[in-house]
Amino acid sequence: MAEAVSSNKAKPSPTLNTILMVEDTLKNSPDSVVTVAELKKMLPRQVSLSSFVLYLDEKSLKIEK
Repeated sequence: MAEAVSSNKAKPSPTLNTILMVEDTLKNSPDSVVTVAELKKMLPRQVSLSSFVLYLDEKSLKIEK
């Protein structure tokens, strides 16, 4: 029973502040192509990897690992 409950948890979604921070960082990036690791280093504060990747997937941005 506990397994069924844990599998129904919602995925973490990025907050509006996180979305704006990532978009601003991408807009001000000197490079047109950056890896996820490079982008995470450019951000002014840490972002959860799961919500970060979810945001990139939703925006259909190409993710290079």
